[in-house]
Amino acid sequence: MFQSTQLLNKSEALVQIPEDFFCPITHEVMENPFIAADGHTYEESAISKWLQEGRATSPLTGEKLAHTILIPNHKLKAIIKTFMEKIPEIQKQKSERTLLGNMLKLREEFIGDLISKYNAKKDNELIVETQDIKESLDLSYKADSKQIELDHLKKEKVLLKDLIDKLDFITYENDTLKQVLSKKELEIEKLKNQYVILTEKTGLLIRDSQSFFIQKFDELIAEESNKFGTFESNSFKPMLFSQISKQLINLSNYGHWTKNIESYGHWAIRMKRLPNAEVVCGFGDGTFKIYNMKDGSVVKSVKAHEGRLWDLDIFENKYLITCSQDKSIKFWDNFGHGNCIKTLEYESDVISVCGLSDNKFAIAGSNSKVSIWDFSTNQITKNLIGHQNVVQSLVHIPEKKILASSGGDSSIYIWSLETFEATKKLTGHKKLIFDLRKLANNFLISACDDNMTKIWDPSSGECVMTLVGHKHFVNGTSQLLDGNIVTSSEDKTIKVWNIKTGNCLKTISCHEHPVWGIETYNVSDKEINILSGDTQGTIFFSKLTISLDSEKILQNEESVTFNKFGKNKI
Repeated sequence: MFQSTQLLNKSEALVQIPEDFFCPITHEVMENPFIAADGHTYEESAISKWLQEGRATSPLTGEKLAHTILIPNHKLKAIIKTFMEKIPEIQKQKSERTLLGNMLKLREEFIGDLISKYNAKKDNELIVETQDIKESLDLSYKADSKQIELDHLKKEKVLLKDLIDKLDFITYENDTLKQVLSKKELEIEKLKNQYVILTEKTGLLIRDSQSFFIQKFDELIAEESNKFGTFESNSFKPMLFSQISKQLINLSNYGHWTKNIESYGHWAIRMKRLPNAEVVCGFGDGTFKIYNMKDGSVVKSVKAHEGRLWDLDIFENKYLITCSQDKSIKFWDNFGHGNCIKTLEYESDVISVCGLSDNKFAIAGSNSKVSIWDFSTNQITKNLIGHQNVVQSLVHIPEKKILASSGGDSSIYIWSLETFEATKKLTGHKKLIFDLRKLANNFLISACDDNMTKIWDPSSGECVMTLVGHKHFVNGTSQLLDGNIVTSSEDKTIKVWNIKTGNCLKTISCHEHPVWGIETYNVSDKEINILSGDTQGTIFFSKLTISLDSEKILQNEESVTFNKFGKNKI
């Protein structure tokens, strides 16, 4: 966005650009500012490269960073964007003022020089010269004043040549970039339209409103249906929108109501299911709270850590494990209802924890390692090395004897718990993967900073489905008893997805802030409870009911949708 303004560095700037707009690493105006653990803001690509090169210190202060998580500085980004968009007009006005000022200065010098000469002449000569001056000055206003000014400004033109050339170049670059961006935007819009048509038709994407497609769908579906060659059955016949929309709209027949449980005031980071219809949530102030999933009431609240409580998990079917920014791992008896029975210290902040079999558990953090611990000896038995950035999430699949990890390098590693070697590296996401969960069929589901949720077969390493619909980061996931998926996002919404088709069945917009923690409880096959928390610690309890019409449509939807799972994999 700001390529044309990169000539405006601190020494060349025609317009005074605030110091805070420049990245301390690149010394150029930031396009995508992110806040690091030292509290300073950097260009995302520059600070990411700094961290990927193994540096764990602040680029400005040299002090060790508490963690390597980067947070987007949305407010500064908006301020920079507004300021940079105004620069061409500011430059034009400033250059015009400078030119006018120099012209007036030269005119004053010219007249002053004449007056000095005239003061030195004799009276009889002064009369003649005065008449000449009068005629000259009259000409300067009555004749072609612009030409006379240009004659006197030859010196000024030389002085301003570099400035004019630079302004011309910036203008040319700006116009060129506008043309390129305009062309790219048209291409992107065309691709987006093709993608929306394809995904709407095949069931990978359903928008909350169907009205956009009503006029164009019938005439485009026949043309596009065979272009991509992705339908499972050769006997597929495109259906008119009037037929499809009736079924798609009925798919949204999840009724729901929502109530605000509490406004705790601290970031609700991660939620996990507990036995006895309970859910535990970890908060940014180091507290965990246990909620009754039948009515949303708070059962217990414990101040567990001094720093952010990043993650929680169940261990040995009796303990709750918690990990924190304060570099500690704690074990709580009776699934968090009892006392803390053990505290272990680690070399960095612990961002993820996962209970394993055979009295083992795994942790990961900002040092990019996955460490396997023995609960009996309190010792690390293995360090799994592979990730190039912070490890954000861990999940155990005991049936396959594997551990999966994800993080800031956009990758998912599959580790054998027999050899402790990486057997696969799953790629497809473009940014940090916030959450990784195990589905009922031992597939994996990942929530990512690229606004997408992906479902993976860990055996083959294949991405079998991508859920597209959130407008910002996807932060959390949970699976319902019927297999359907619930996601939470930075766009302040919660979405319910059909696992067979990828369709968005329901969007819940009760939060006023980005939603992180999310967990579900199936009251019955017709009633679902959802607990969700946002960055301000506001907890909502939502109850969803499935209508008979929705159930009927779900049974008949195979005729209009497809996916890579196949009929027997879900």
